[in-house]
Amino acid sequence: MKKKKKTGHDDSADLCKRAEEMAREKAAHSPLVRDSQGSPENLEARSPEEAQRTLEELRGHQIELKMQNEELRRAQAELDAARARYFDFYELAPGGYCTLSEQGLILEANLTTATLLGVARSALVKKALSRFIVREDQDIYFRHHKQLFETGAPQVCELRMLRREGSHFMARVEATAAQDADGRRVCRIVVIDITAPNIIKEAFRRKAKDLQEKNEVLTRLTHAVSHDPQSLPVRSREGPVGILLLEDDPAQAEAVQLAFLDSGMKAVVHWAQNLGDYQALAAAHTPDIAIVDLHLPDGNAVHVLTSPPEAGPFPILIMTGHGDERVAVEAMKAGAIDYLEKSSGAFAALPHAVQRSLREWDLLLTRKRTVEALRREKENFKHSLDDSPLGVRIATADGTTLYANRAILEMYHYDSLEELRTTSVEKRYTPESFVEFQKRLEIRRSGHFGPSEYEIDIVRKSGEVRHLQVLRKEILWDDEKQFQALYRDITEEKKRGEALRQFEATIQGQKKLLEQQNSSVEELIDRLTRSREELGDSYEVLKANKDALVRSEKLAFTGRIAASIAHEIRNPLTNIILSLRQLKKDDKIKPEGLNYARIMERNSNRIEYLITELLNCGRPIKLNLQPWDIHRILKDVLTIHKVRLKTQKIKVIKNLTPHPSILLADKEYLGRVFLNLVANGIEAMGSGGVLSINTKIEKGRFLIKIKDNGRGIPEKNLIKIFDPFFSTKKQGAGLGLTTCQNIVTSHGGQIEVESAWGKRSVFTVSLPLEQKPSAGEEILKERHDGGTS
Repeated sequence: MKKKKKTGHDDSADLCKRAEEMAREKAAHSPLVRDSQGSPENLEARSPEEAQRTLEELRGHQIELKMQNEELRRAQAELDAARARYFDFYELAPGGYCTLSEQGLILEANLTTATLLGVARSALVKKALSRFIVREDQDIYFRHHKQLFETGAPQVCELRMLRREGSHFMARVEATAAQDADGRRVCRIVVIDITAPNIIKEAFRRKAKDLQEKNEVLTRLTHAVSHDPQSLPVRSREGPVGILLLEDDPAQAEAVQLAFLDSGMKAVVHWAQNLGDYQALAAAHTPDIAIVDLHLPDGNAVHVLTSPPEAGPFPILIMTGHGDERVAVEAMKAGAIDYLEKSSGAFAALPHAVQRSLREWDLLLTRKRTVEALRREKENFKHSLDDSPLGVRIATADGTTLYANRAILEMYHYDSLEELRTTSVEKRYTPESFVEFQKRLEIRRSGHFGPSEYEIDIVRKSGEVRHLQVLRKEILWDDEKQFQALYRDITEEKKRGEALRQFEATIQGQKKLLEQQNSSVEELIDRLTRSREELGDSYEVLKANKDALVRSEKLAFTGRIAASIAHEIRNPLTNIILSLRQLKKDDKIKPEGLNYARIMERNSNRIEYLITELLNCGRPIKLNLQPWDIHRILKDVLTIHKVRLKTQKIKVIKNLTPHPSILLADKEYLGRVFLNLVANGIEAMGSGGVLSINTKIEKGRFLIKIKDNGRGIPEKNLIKIFDPFFSTKKQGAGLGLTTCQNIVTSHGGQIEVESAWGKRSVFTVSLPLEQKPSAGEEILKERHDGGTS
């Protein structure tokens, strides 16, 4: 089962707890020794003052660390809340936010930017923004980007940006210059999708143009009909002209027919001698024109003119032989197209009179249709204005309203056009907009057109202020030059824009707040890190002092035992050895007893050696410190084991530091340490192993690692291998590693072991680069109570 990974805070608390527990354990479990009177004595009472001071400092650090942790937790909670607000404000903003380098590369972008462009946010970083701009609009972007860094002034432009799937959208890009944390110039931009507002704006312009064009067409047609009827088109005729002649005198009827025949004009004449025949023929064959004698036997020609010529089916030409001009004028007023006096010259001119009358009749019909079309078009035009979602207003140069559609009234919340007209301009505008209106009015009065597009703030009947966009053009209205203004309510757009600006200001404030909080948190983290480092150093010192204390207690105990053994055993042993030598010298031992004598002498020497080793383990070593090359000492050790290494086919791998390896050391003693460690490795590997020797400098110490891939050391034995008399070898005395530890400690160093059972063992010797008395050496000097050599 994997252990749960601890956080930094848990590690610190755990260190403090472990340090306190070690201190309590040391006080509770320190081994008892006997004083000179044989009474029990607690060694903790005789701990170095430095260890006690370190423990007190450690407890002070613990209290300070707890306070800092509490402060850090509060700051972290505030930071988490600020980050949540920052995420809502920045990442989920309605507009895209990017930071660009001076070269135009995207350094960071929010989620909205990635959504607008249809790509993952990670795919934007280190990419040029120009890659997401339509090629034809890239010059706009490059020009504004260059101006931004040259002038430092904010830049705004509108361009088309590409989405991943290939489509594009209209974007408004607002850019400002800034500096990053390293002082480099960057560009912060806001990307706003203005596709929908642009569509509305373009529709607004198209509608304005359409209304303008319609108004101009109507004005031209009205003007043409009113001032130049001849300019209207006349329909072309094909085939003979159908003529209905009403004449009671056969001779004159024949003269009329001959006149048409002589003129070459294609005409078909139907003759009626009375009103009854005339009406029957007119019903059966509608003529193109009727020629009617003014005086008839059964009535007057005026009787056939029952309606104005606009309503009649064909024109009527009156002929009179009596020169009664008054009656002829009455006939003209009644609807006749023209009249002629009967004479020889009149009959000759009759075909031309008929053609002229037909032309005038066509003009009358065309004018009638045009006027009717204009009437309908004007009605439709006014209906379209009334139904338009845009406000439409026709006004004079001084601002008097001639026409306003329903949308205008709804914008102001007025009930009628009269209410709009009677409400003063000053009341309809905000004070600021009224000042701008007066300026535009002065421009128009001076004969200039003034701005064609602008924005105004109006005051509704309820007092609510609305913001409008206005397009103004000159038009002809009822044959006079007036002004047409189209209005679009952009209040909500303005609110969104203001909200976006406020949002940007909030974002900047949140960024500053986050930077400040990050700075505070970083400062707390630095303080916590320093405290942890100090705590770690204090713990290491305490651990080293504790280890040195335990080791010194063990060695002192071993020294006392060695001293007692040396005192109680060595002298008799010396006497035995001397006696054996004397017996051998005097030949007082029989030949069959010499073998036993040699066994006794060999074992006595073995006991003498063990006593000497035991004494060396239990007392400080007097070192002969000289500058020695550690690598040279290692080389000599490998040379000594050369034959054994070759015999067992053990491969040696050396990875030595290139840094200087000369330290103050006792070559003989340190050589014994490396000799022992290499020998242990060779024994652990057997045949065909790999022995690695690595050296390096780390944190002011020189490290020597001797690694073998042998059978390893069981975990239960790791804590005992440096204890005196502990050995897993059948012939081992258990003093080799104890002596090695004493030698390394006397050099101010440490020796440690790591091992994996059945795989490997690594012994690490750590020596100071600058020689100082070790804690263990000082304690040994304090604790050592002598002994015979």
